[in-house]
Amino acid sequence: MEGGLSTRALGKQGEIWARDFLIKKGYLPVKENYCIRGGEIDLIMRDGEDWVFIEVKTRYTTVCGLPETAIDWRKKMHLRQTAEWYAHRYNLIDKTFRLEVVAIEVDGVRRKLTVRHYRNVGWE
Repeated sequence: MEGGLSTRALGKQGEIWARDFLIKKGYLPVKENYCIRGGEIDLIMRDGEDWVFIEVKTRYTTVCGLPETAIDWRKKMHLRQTAEWYAHRYNLIDKTFRLEVVAIEVDGVRRKLTVRHYRNVGWE
């Protein structure tokens, strides 16, 4: 446990940082940690008329790669399926959707965050 937070606690804190980062960009929060069997979406937000489904990855170190490299085709598929389920459940089928990723690197020594925001990561 580098930097003082457990992996789970770091993930939760990363979601808070990502949410606040996106709010400053004009996004409106809708739901956090939406879960269904087989999938979870960290953040659901609105950007104007668009519904945005966001995966957040937070890491203390890049020894195993950048946080965003953990989002492979399988994870994107689960995100897409969960977003489609949410849209169906809340009758949003005619709305515009995006999948996005917020990757956060934490440097505990320098007390610095590096945040990278990827829009339109694919609906394939």
